[in-house]
Amino acid sequence: MRTPSLFVELAGDAACFPADAKAMVAALGTHDVDHPRVAGTHFGGPLRPGAGLAAAEIGEWLAERFPE
Repeated sequence: MRTPSLFVELAGDAACFPADAKAMVAALGTHDVDHPRVAGTHFGGPLRPGAGLAAAEIGEWLAERFPE
């Protein structure tokens, strides 16, 4: 796959451990991948900032890739 990819990892996710996240990123099969880690738990809660931090990462990534 040659598609640019973004994999946002919630650092406190109880269902996806850091080694799992690294394996998922490797499975993407692209070298054009960004893998930020943000504070948050599974699906961004209960640490409320998790979803907002993930959204900010996505917004920044999109703005860099697709400037107006």
